[in-house]
Amino acid sequence: MAVIKKFATIVSIDYELSKVQIGEKVQFIHNRHNEFDKNAIDAVRVLGKEKIGYMTASAHTTLPGCENNSQLIRFIPSPTVPLIGTVVEKKDVSFRNGTIAPVLKVEIYVVIKDKAV
Repeated sequence: MAVIKKFATIVSIDYELSKVQIGEKVQFIHNRHNEFDKNAIDAVRVLGKEKIGYMTASAHTTLPGCENNSQLIRFIPSPTVPLIGTVVEKKDVSFRNGTIAPVLKVEIYVVIKDKAV
């Protein structure tokens, strides 16, 4: 078994991501009820349990060096055990429609199980 550092990007339409602080803990929870994306992952503040957005799905909004929801969903331990990360960067990105919006870069550590020989 190995622990590997990875990065994810959080994007939001409804929440003001500028309120989230560098160093703040967030948890990622698989949103099994999202009818548009079977890999949808909600981002929730650990303190206060407030939903702040989603892990990105699109290459257009995923920051360089980060992985998207379809790449990281397999590391969420279970529906009741979230993946925890730490906000390490805030950045503005330009969406396809021209809107500029803040995103968060989150550092996470995932467990890679050794393959059976």
